[in-house]
Amino acid sequence: MPDMKSYTTVPTDSGSETDVAENPFSALKTDDTDEPCPISAVPILSKGKLVLLNVAWTGMMMSFLVLAVAVVPSQVQFLVGSKQKAKTLSLVAASGSIVTLLVAPLIGYFSDRCRSRWGRRKPFMVFGAVITCICLVGVALSAPHFARTNKYRHIANISCDTLNSQKPSCGFNRSVESDSDRASTERLVSFILSYVVLFIGYTMVSTAYNGLIADVTHYSVRGFSSGVMGLMMLIGNLSGAALGVVAEKLTVAGTYSVVAAFFFGTIMVTVCSVQDACTTTLPSVKANVFSLKAIFLGYIEPLFEHDFRWVFVTRFLMQMGIATTLGFLEYWFDDLVHLPHCISAIQAVSIALLPLLLTAALCSVAGGILSDHLQRRKVLVVTAALIMAVAAGSEAVVKMFW
Repeated sequence: MPDMKSYTTVPTDSGSETDVAENPFSALKTDDTDEPCPISAVPILSKGKLVLLNVAWTGMMMSFLVLAVAVVPSQVQFLVGSKQKAKTLSLVAASGSIVTLLVAPLIGYFSDRCRSRWGRRKPFMVFGAVITCICLVGVALSAPHFARTNKYRHIANISCDTLNSQKPSCGFNRSVESDSDRASTERLVSFILSYVVLFIGYTMVSTAYNGLIADVTHYSVRGFSSGVMGLMMLIGNLSGAALGVVAEKLTVAGTYSVVAAFFFGTIMVTVCSVQDACTTTLPSVKANVFSLKAIFLGYIEPLFEHDFRWVFVTRFLMQMGIATTLGFLEYWFDDLVHLPHCISAIQAVSIALLPLLLTAALCSVAGGILSDHLQRRKVLVVTAALIMAVAAGSEAVVKMFW
């Protein structure tokens, strides 16, 4: 069969010419798309400004980790009980993921074409942060208690209630065990809807925020900015794990209040400290900014790039593994691990994450140095993937026979 691709001739570095395959969708591109911000128009931010630019990562990572890994699984168990908790959590997590997949390209499309006097990224960040905080209240009110985990189920012939009556209080607010007949359908629907809209707001913030970083970060300081971003993410993850340890003392309302305040505060620090760039240097946008053709191409066109397809597939598989492991880690502690006295599943998963995050930070630094030294990235990626696969597989095999 003949090759149906079209080719264009471009010069190479050596002065010769080569044929490069054109994108089959290139002819369908609209003429109102924006050109990237010229490098000359991007000022070089000081180190202090770069730190402030990346401060928002702390709030975003803290809120995501403590909610997705510790708080939301316990709330779901409170709503539907132990028998339906895994199935319902899968539904909740899938709803948020689908929303992110659909909303993120739309936010990127409209923020690229925004020409407000406040910039093109900041309005989406602020509006998304407001939506997120409002929905945090809705999620908290829909499931106002944590599920009480049966920590002593592994001790034969002794009920948890008997042991709890003989043991001193652990100092945190123990909620009542909930089962499926207590959690009404209306409350569960309210919880899922609030969670979905919460993800819409969070996606607005994260998509516009990534665009802001790309707009205002000069190529000469990208390395330093990436390092600061990694540090802020680590601080956010550690803060989320620490908050999970004391979440039951704070109760659901207190935990969500801390998350909302920290999330909104860090977003506003970045918004108020860094000026949105390129609004005057970008070309004007046509009045008909809403183009269904351009939106459709925004979803489909990148998949026709060879490198992007590989990145998309590998990132999909990696994120699927992370979501499956971390999202249900609390249930794993609750159902399979004999926890010590006064340690609930929420506390256990949060405590377990602290050394994991610190180790991950050290390994990422060591891996970066080693990859620069070897100049071979794929070997390290494959090795890391094999280590994770062996660790997860061995844990599954051990639980099957012991």
